[in-house]
Amino acid sequence: MTHLMASGEADGRYFAFPTIMEDDEGNLKRYKTGAFRRAMETGNYIEFPSAREADWFSRNYKRPWKK
Repeated sequence: MTHLMASGEADGRYFAFPTIMEDDEGNLKRYKTGAFRRAMETGNYIEFPSAREADWFSRNYKRPWKK
């Protein structure tokens, strides 16, 4: 469960980011709201060239990929 991901956009840039991250005390926390803001603050994200790619990655990154 520590690998739940989402995607988002800011200023025309597209990101995939986790929704479970460490809080300020070092405890894992599931961010139902504020995950994007927290990811941007901590640098815990991956940037993509399009919204479609960011969304695809956030949904499929744990699935086996074809070679």
